[in-house]
Amino acid sequence: MKRLFTVLLTLIFAAFTAACSPFAGQPSEDGTSASRHFNTQRLDGAKELKKVDPFGDPPEELEKILTGNLMWDADAFDGCFFRYVKDKEGNTLSLERYDRYGEKTASIVIPGGAFYYYVRVLTTTEDGGFLFVRGYSDQYIYDEKKYASDLGAETFIVKCGAQGGEEWRITTDTEGHAYEFGFETEDGYLLCGTKEEPEEKGNYSSTDIYLTKLSKNGKIIKTRNIGGSNFDRVNYAEPYAGGFLIDAFAQSTDGDFENVDKTASTRDYTVTVDGELNTVDISPKNDAVFRQYVGIFGGKRIDDRSSMFDAYPYGGGVSALLEYDGYYVVVSRNAFGVKETPPQVSMVGLECETIYAGYDAEGNVLWVKTVKE
Repeated sequence: MKRLFTVLLTLIFAAFTAACSPFAGQPSEDGTSASRHFNTQRLDGAKELKKVDPFGDPPEELEKILTGNLMWDADAFDGCFFRYVKDKEGNTLSLERYDRYGEKTASIVIPGGAFYYYVRVLTTTEDGGFLFVRGYSDQYIYDEKKYASDLGAETFIVKCGAQGGEEWRITTDTEGHAYEFGFETEDGYLLCGTKEEPEEKGNYSSTDIYLTKLSKNGKIIKTRNIGGSNFDRVNYAEPYAGGFLIDAFAQSTDGDFENVDKTASTRDYTVTVDGELNTVDISPKNDAVFRQYVGIFGGKRIDDRSSMFDAYPYGGGVSALLEYDGYYVVVSRNAFGVKETPPQVSMVGLECETIYAGYDAEGNVLWVKTVKE
């Protein structure tokens, strides 16, 4: 019954997503990844962009990024960003890293096959490399009459060097979403995500918060679940005191959530975990706001709900941020129209543009540039 309910819920959500967006979770025809940043819930807040004084022009050093619209769906980190690009035949998918001026600095063909739908850069590393995950989604493969996990689907966690070459790879039988956030520590890496806990096919299991500790050379030192018998998941995570500070949603009232404060009207919690994956504290949150990582600012990870974006007026939500010498660039996306589609096509396409806004160190807007997608 749980599986049936979840499948129905998933189908409803998928139908809503398809109706709101032309992107469907796979690389698009122009060679970039499908949008993971377009927040359809914030479309009503999209505003018409008007260029007025004292807006100036973008600096010439950003010409490659703006001309190629390279950051329309990029993951930004400290001084660089990543794109997911497929070849023209759609047979291979590559992960490309660019510096803040649009010069490609690394590229690697991502391993995997037909079931590997989840790709995410977890963190950049002190040696100039990066850590990424490519995982599968345990969906039912109709032609095979089996689930992806029954067909041998696996998840890869890959450490790349400064030039993009693979240094090590570990393989797990866990779905990709078990590794949504990652941070480098002095002795390795900490990973955090949401993992399905299988009971049996046809009787959908619960989900738990899933933690992983890796050594510098990719050895799994420890894993741990946080949760109960119901559905518990990670909404957001950031490094804190050598461990994690996790925004969690928990439906469970047993297990790790049995003795927490239940007087709050929300099921959202802040979970504090130390570097050995031990729970330090679980406390109710004052809000149920979903946050999304957008980049590094002042040496710290920033999410799209940061107070620095309170007055940001453009588009349907911030998707990326990059710092430069004396200024920073905020990237967002805006839907300004609906595409005509044939009557036999059930989804509604949106006309979209990417908005690049430059700000000085004090947060004053310097220039704004829009690029149609």
